[in-house]
Amino acid sequence: MASKRIYDAIIYGATGFTGRYVVREFASVQRNNKNKALKWAIAGRTPAKLNQVLQNISKVTGIKLEDVDIIIADTNDENSIQQMCAKTKIVLNCVGPYRFHGEKVVRNAIEQGCHHVDISGETQYLEEMEMKYHDKAKAANVYVIGSCGADSIPADAGVKFTRDSFPGQLGIVDCYINLNAGPKGMLLNYATWESAIHGVANAHKLKKLRKEANHVKLPKTAKPVVRRGSYFESTEIQGYGVPFMGADHSVVQRTLRYLYKEKNLQPFQHMHSIAITSTLGLYKFLFFGSLFSLLARNKFGRSLLLQFPGLFSNGYFRRGGPSQEQIDGATFSLTFYSYGFKDKNKSSPDAIPDTRLVTKVSGPEAAYISTPICLVQAAMCILEETDSLPSTGGVYTPGGAFQDTNIVARLQERGIEFSVIEEPSSFNKTIR
Repeated sequence: MASKRIYDAIIYGATGFTGRYVVREFASVQRNNKNKALKWAIAGRTPAKLNQVLQNISKVTGIKLEDVDIIIADTNDENSIQQMCAKTKIVLNCVGPYRFHGEKVVRNAIEQGCHHVDISGETQYLEEMEMKYHDKAKAANVYVIGSCGADSIPADAGVKFTRDSFPGQLGIVDCYINLNAGPKGMLLNYATWESAIHGVANAHKLKKLRKEANHVKLPKTAKPVVRRGSYFESTEIQGYGVPFMGADHSVVQRTLRYLYKEKNLQPFQHMHSIAITSTLGLYKFLFFGSLFSLLARNKFGRSLLLQFPGLFSNGYFRRGGPSQEQIDGATFSLTFYSYGFKDKNKSSPDAIPDTRLVTKVSGPEAAYISTPICLVQAAMCILEETDSLPSTGGVYTPGGAFQDTNIVARLQERGIEFSVIEEPSSFNKTIR
């Protein structure tokens, strides 16, 4: 990377719903930054809207942002993306869906020697970027790290925290995701809905991509959990689990593969599910989930989903996103039920775990509060903890890139909690 850069960081997509919250979080972090002040800028298509973002945030927070520059950049004008990347050490990319807008930014970041982090939860995009650009990023010594939002830093860092807290060899980690609404209810952003639609529509391409990648299977360290269906009853949460279709499983699996190959850390089986407490809630989820999956697989169905998000999501997705009251009242948590062996020598593909530990990651609203926290701290790790990153650049998961950094402590300082909620204990039950 060239030593002379105008900016330490540029936030691209600053006028988007999530982008505005990223700008606010970055400004807040810089106000309290104990290290040297960073020179940063925001980027997007429309100068007036970018300027309005700075004015609004300054008015709400009291932070003076007159020194924050505005840069015009648009993925429809690749030259503008190239110029943006040439000016900065790192781009915080908030422009999705990434399957349409992400690759141009990744490619130009690598070519211009600029690090790149994003908040994509799009599995196909993330795996494709690794497959196409890892060697190029490595040669350029550029770090490209996707899924640096609520998808999937809480899951990836939570697995790291769980591994570090477990007194032996992990065999199984069973993660349950809870999104909790406040008094004003919960509403999610339209861009997330749009990404999910295209993800289901292109699921066949992901299968083809993985076949081409031909990854070596990781060894088993415990007897596998019986394969689960579209839903299952969980004794641990006294409710139901539905397999989470987001990026968490893919991201954690890529992390485990990297750590096994590069650091000889033993992998383990891991599952990621949405926790549902009631039978009625389960029936609603299965109905709307099945309808979504059916419609997303054909062009006419996708047009209906895109046109009427509220109708087909039971009211959880709408254009325009949630109100500030809804954001302020919401929280999230990931609970990790982990099982393994106190004596590492007892671990084997057919062994039944003898030790249980429960850990938890929790924080404020996932999409617009915790996601900016995660993204900004990912960027700060790259800027301030370079010596703790992998020895060469490349396309990494958060867990691979930040394994030896202070990412957990950084997140805790910003309000995302990591905790052991049940200490290690003897275990001799069947895992369901």
